[in-house]
Amino acid sequence: MKKVILILNGSHSEVPLITVAKKMGLKVITTGNLPNGIGHKYSDRYIKADFSNKKLILNIAKKNKIHFICPPAHDLGIITAAYVAEKLRLPGFDSLRKTEIIHHKSKFKRFCKKINFKTPKLFNENLGYSKIKNTYKVSKVIIKPVDLGGGKGISIANDNKSFQRGVTEAKKVSRLKEIVVEEFVHGQLHSLTTFIKNKKVNFYHHDNEFSYKNPYNVHASFSPSTISQKKIDLIVMQLNLFAQKLNIRDGILHAQIIINEKFFFIIELTRRCSGDLYPLPVEIVNNIPWSKIILKSFMGEKINFLGLRRPRGLCARYCLTAHKNGIAKKIVIDPIIKNNIVSKIIILKNKEVIDDYENKKYGVFILKFSNVNEMEEKMNRINELIYIET
Repeated sequence: MKKVILILNGSHSEVPLITVAKKMGLKVITTGNLPNGIGHKYSDRYIKADFSNKKLILNIAKKNKIHFICPPAHDLGIITAAYVAEKLRLPGFDSLRKTEIIHHKSKFKRFCKKINFKTPKLFNENLGYSKIKNTYKVSKVIIKPVDLGGGKGISIANDNKSFQRGVTEAKKVSRLKEIVVEEFVHGQLHSLTTFIKNKKVNFYHHDNEFSYKNPYNVHASFSPSTISQKKIDLIVMQLNLFAQKLNIRDGILHAQIIINEKFFFIIELTRRCSGDLYPLPVEIVNNIPWSKIILKSFMGEKINFLGLRRPRGLCARYCLTAHKNGIAKKIVIDPIIKNNIVSKIIILKNKEVIDDYENKKYGVFILKFSNVNEMEEKMNRINELIYIET
């Protein structure tokens, strides 16, 4: 009889995990609120259920006698997965308390302050903008819901009016109705995805990330990144510190980082698969089965064959967007970029109504390049080379 794994969503972001689980001979059950998610067609069974509802997912897990659980590319989902794993004594997860410290922004910030971890300062929202500005000598703050990713509910405030508006909007979209107010830092956005083994970084992959419309929602990336080796080494030291102080188990630890000429700041950490087909560039650049490694770690299996390695390719990722609202007419792909495309998922429907072009993603393209100049030149123009005509 096949062993059963419950993967807590079936969007395009979970497709690499679902397909790998099937190849491993597992029976795959997916959940989520959206029955039309493209990932569900790859699973054995779909159960409509909100993956943020911990007790509902626990009941589904019990009823279906699951052997393993895997979080989706969403922070609410990994908290649910850790809860279920703790209740059913399933392998592959930190405790629920540790999972919440990593994925709940205010708990994360308080823990970072305690261990002197390099992240932007946390401010007390009750002080108000003027007092924060005068006390801490900052001109801007960034306001975020504690429990959401993908740029949802985030805003920058530089006066009392924008501060109050930002606090109100962030609380409105937060499931917990809680927010954090942080120091705003300038710089280039990067990711460093790692595998932790024995409380230390055993493997890492790094990239540059870009936002085209919503500045807090990543739309493209390329790897390897332009981060200097010196800064990578310093970031790895910080991640080792975090892993040791929180005493986390072996598995993925993904960091979003902002780097400028003088400093780096680790914005947030996650212990789940990143979205928008993120595992595929990791696999291409490093020649490792990253999706399988992530899945096996959540199954509690030992990973023995990683280690630091030299990148073997140049890879980029682009989330398909529209330039304006309207009716989708067709996807335009310039001939000069066609040969660079090695994989893609399209979720745009024929004649679909586009009503939120700044935020919605309608597909993901994975691209390979022969040299750095070609990658930078084409990725700088990617919105002109691949787009939706409305």
